[in-house]
Amino acid sequence: MIKGLKGIAAFIGFSEDATQRLLDRKEIPAFRIGQRWPMRRSTYMAMIEAREGL
Repeated sequence: MIKGLKGIAAFIGFSEDATQRLLDRKEIPAFRIGQRWPMRRSTYMAMIEAREGL
């Protein structure tokens, strides 16, 4: 589990600003709990693998 904007940004290799836009647009599989953004690595990787197949 990746926790927080900084952690997600570091994992996907995007800036925090770009990551925040992706989160706001629900373009990456994270969800909000209070002020935190947790994301499962496995769910993100599955999304990437599905998009690579297009």
